[in-house]
Amino acid sequence: MTMDPYAFCPCGSGKKVKFCCQPIMADMEKVEKFQENNQPRMALQLLEKLAKAHPQNPWVVTRQGINLINDGRAADAKTTLVAFLRNRPDHALANALYATAAASVDGLPAAKKAVHRAFKFSIAGEPHLCAILAGSMADHYFEQGSVMAARQYLAMALRLGVGEARQQALVELLELDSDPLIPYPLRSGQTIPSYAGTEANREAVAKAQRLSSVGCYEEAAQILTDATAGDPGSADLWHLIAILRAWDGHDAASAEAFRKAAELYGDESFAAECATIAELLSRFQSDRSSAVRQSLYRVESVGRLLSQLDGVPELDRVRTQAPQEGVAAAYMVLDRPMPGATETAPGLDDIPRIVGRIYIYDKLDLGTDDDAPEFPGAVVSGIEGDNLGRAKQLFEKAADGLASSIAPPSETPDVDVVARVPLDDAALFVDLRWPPTLAARSSRELQKQYLHRLIFEQWMDAPRASLQGKTPRQAAGVSELRVPLAAAVFYLDAMCDLRGVVLPFDQVRSELGLGPMPTLELKDTAQLNSLSALQLQRIDLKPLTNEQLDLIMQRFVTLRHSRLSIKVLDEALQGRSGYYAEPRDRSTAVARLSDILRVAGDLPGSLHWNRVGFDESQSGPNAVVDGVQWKIREVIIRGNDREDPELNRLLLELWNHYGPKLPRLRELLESMVAEAGMDAPWKTAIVTAGSIGSGEGLWSPEAAATANTGSKLWIPE
Repeated sequence: MTMDPYAFCPCGSGKKVKFCCQPIMADMEKVEKFQENNQPRMALQLLEKLAKAHPQNPWVVTRQGINLINDGRAADAKTTLVAFLRNRPDHALANALYATAAASVDGLPAAKKAVHRAFKFSIAGEPHLCAILAGSMADHYFEQGSVMAARQYLAMALRLGVGEARQQALVELLELDSDPLIPYPLRSGQTIPSYAGTEANREAVAKAQRLSSVGCYEEAAQILTDATAGDPGSADLWHLIAILRAWDGHDAASAEAFRKAAELYGDESFAAECATIAELLSRFQSDRSSAVRQSLYRVESVGRLLSQLDGVPELDRVRTQAPQEGVAAAYMVLDRPMPGATETAPGLDDIPRIVGRIYIYDKLDLGTDDDAPEFPGAVVSGIEGDNLGRAKQLFEKAADGLASSIAPPSETPDVDVVARVPLDDAALFVDLRWPPTLAARSSRELQKQYLHRLIFEQWMDAPRASLQGKTPRQAAGVSELRVPLAAAVFYLDAMCDLRGVVLPFDQVRSELGLGPMPTLELKDTAQLNSLSALQLQRIDLKPLTNEQLDLIMQRFVTLRHSRLSIKVLDEALQGRSGYYAEPRDRSTAVARLSDILRVAGDLPGSLHWNRVGFDESQSGPNAVVDGVQWKIREVIIRGNDREDPELNRLLLELWNHYGPKLPRLRELLESMVAEAGMDAPWKTAIVTAGSIGSGEGLWSPEAAATANTGSKLWIPE
């Protein structure tokens, strides 16, 4: 395509082509034509000739760099661009391309300096390329485990990106914010302290702010750290340094700065928040955690090995309909045999603890070399020390010569470490293995007992490094430990949320003498977007407008934090009338609240809101189908509780009253009962429709056939 000679020159000079790169315009048009015709080699050949004649022409060099990168020759592109940048160090496109090539050749963090240089010089002129680089930084930090850095660079990619790249950044950011495996305070935005500086360091602070605005967080943090000499007692300054260090992936240095800010803050709530983030960022440091290690074995016969492992009472085979690809079998290693089915329900001390895991592979791939042979193998994992020793001992004894230990695939230290467990939280990371024969009611009761023991006995009486070696119970009432104690409760809340447990937050604070959290005054709606998750939960929901409650609900529901979601949903459904304009929206909210309460172990609360949902559905146009869905939800809530008289009544109601109207319902009920291992009540009971409150008289095949012909409704799967 013919280029307009009066258009701005692609070299970036700001001049018109006619007065800048007119002599090479014809050749560059040929390059463009080669690209359009999918002839990249021809384009490169012509560009190489042009580069010899015009080695410092930005148009030629940048097009050469683009074509080399697209041709898979990033190393050559890097060499070409670095020669140009020696004379034109501030060229926007050249810097962005050089960083792209460096990231491809050297990887991160080696290419970090080049990426930051691109951010400094290229964001204004090449935002889309900088968005791609920011996305690469986010991926790197996520793999490293630096969640706050990954989130910040995703936000940067979202801000700079366009089209599909921007949409991808948005999706990844939402996925991170709702990832239940990440502590919720780390996957929420942070409140940025306002710090203008003193007369001694104001210029340095302004420079740091400029660098931070373009994603150069390491450089900004270092400038501010140096600036503390002029204002060593500023909590806001140390808080800002802590956030910048976290955004740069230096979690250990960030934790230290957060602790410094916590010591300096006069406001107890802000201090506790900083101390909480510090604990979360440092929980996996090697001196504060134990390693989860794995041992590898070569297996002679997978079939014979499985037969022998199945005979060991302390090895509980995992039964799943969708096994992991390549895994022949998986076992939980227990500290005691699984209790058998008896008339008396087992006590909490009879429930086995999981001390390790065993995976048997038909073909074990060590991942060291594409040509390395695969072989039948086993992986045994557990927390280093007694747990791993117990797991290996049980496996090797059961294998009885069918498995031989092999060395780790690399001499790199700790190559066998697959995870880490904080030393102070050992009790929180213990998994129980509930017997499959345990009735739902007994299971719920035991889980309540376990939760109470875990929090009010084991956690309360376990020493913590953050409390100067004291237990939370011992720290209660010690004035200088009040802030770290409040942080310890927030930390416990985050850990419980990771385990799907709803912490009785107010009760724990009360027992430790902390009292209710101070209310945070909301000045305006815009403020909500700048508050952290820890600050949001201090807001009194009652005086909020519906618009403000909407924003908080979006944040809490995205975070998928059960305790906070219960709080905001209860306010929306019960605290104010008319909040939901559409019945379907209200129905969805009721179902969500019921589900959260069920998972949290609050059976009465879950059943209450499920009944609200059913009652409200009966005034709608799809009363039958909607009613059945709520009834099935109630079956799921009640579980396989054979001692629950309401469960049988409910199943019979679905079978006799709704079954004739919804042809596929009975098939679904048969499947549900079989999966739960229960006796089908409709096979042993003769029940009239009147006895279950339908008011339709006796059920008969003829009546069912008549009902069937009058309805084409069906139950969604």
